[in-house]
Amino acid sequence: MIAHRISCRLCCGQAHVGRFPWEVAAPVQYGQRAKTFMSLLNVAYRLPHQKISQCFSDIYIGYALNEGTIVSANECLYERKKRKSKCVCKAEQWRTLMKREGM
Repeated sequence: MIAHRISCRLCCGQAHVGRFPWEVAAPVQYGQRAKTFMSLLNVAYRLPHQKISQCFSDIYIGYALNEGTIVSANECLYERKKRKSKCVCKAEQWRTLMKREGM
């Protein structure tokens, strides 16, 4: 877990405020590994949302997940897999075509 904090400092009568990295789009955000872990627990191990939320609360010291975060992680992973499957399918079609052409 990476925590980003910004600060505001006064210098010469002017306030200087830091910025979050560009990839941080929300106040609380889980990385790809955490999202994949959520989906693994939910889909492969068939844990209910409440158990996954409790697991994250135990691991991350009180930061429980809500159901929408887990559902969103599942949907995101599904879309990524679907796009990857299309690429693999097109590559297979291309190889088959090349074999037919004798290349």
